[in-house]
Amino acid sequence: MRRHLDTGPIGPRGTLVLTEVADLSSDAQALLLRYLTAWESAQSASRPWVRVIATTSRDLAAEVGLGAFRRDLYYRLCIVPLELPPLRDRPGDIPMLLEDLGGQAARAHGQRPPRYTAMALRLLRRYTWPGNVRELRNLCERMAILSPGREVAPDDLPMEIRRGDAPRADAPTFQLPSTGINLNGLEAELIRQALALAAGNKSRAARLLGLTRDTLLYRMEKHLIKA
Repeated sequence: MRRHLDTGPIGPRGTLVLTEVADLSSDAQALLLRYLTAWESAQSASRPWVRVIATTSRDLAAEVGLGAFRRDLYYRLCIVPLELPPLRDRPGDIPMLLEDLGGQAARAHGQRPPRYTAMALRLLRRYTWPGNVRELRNLCERMAILSPGREVAPDDLPMEIRRGDAPRADAPTFQLPSTGINLNGLEAELIRQALALAAGNKSRAARLLGLTRDTLLYRMEKHLIKA
C-alpha cells in the first residue's frame, strides 16, 4: 500500500495505491470501507481529494461471489475498471518494454543499455513470463549489469528462457486427426473437465478455459451442462 498526499485548498490531495487489494483481510476491508465512506461524507471545505487506485491479479468479482471480498467495498472501488492482460498475452509489447525498462536499469547503473539479437527477441516473445512484467524488469536489471552496451544473444539469456518453456507462436497446440472431430462434443467435454478441476466453481473453470464467466455460462446452457 502506497500513499502520496499533500495539502490543497479543499483538504489533502493525492493518490492512494492499494496493491493486491484482494489479499486484504476481512478486518482490513471493513477499515478501508469505513475510510472511503468517511472521505465521501466529509464537509466540502475539508474533504480530501484522493484518487484511489486498487490493483489485483485475481478475479475480484469471483472473490465477491465466493464471499472472500466485501460486495459493498467492491462496488465502492470498481468505478473505472481497467484490465491489463498478462505479458504472455501481449508479446508484441516486449521490444518496447525492453527499451524502456532496460534504459531505466542502465541509467541506474551508469551504463549503456544492451541490445538484443533477433533470435534473443524471438525467445523472449515466446516465453510465458510467469512473473509477468516484474520478471522482465528483473531480466533488464541483470542484462544491464552483465551485458552493458553489448549485444545479448540467446546464450546470454536465463536457462528457462533458452529452453523455450512456451510453445512457438506458429506451433499448433492441437493436432486435428485425419478423421476429423465432433467440435460440439469436444467443447462440451472440455467444459465438463474444467468444472471438475475447479470443483464446480464456474469462475475458476472459465479461467481454465480462457473464457469469461458469462461466456462459460452461455456455453453450459448451450450444451445442457449443469454444475
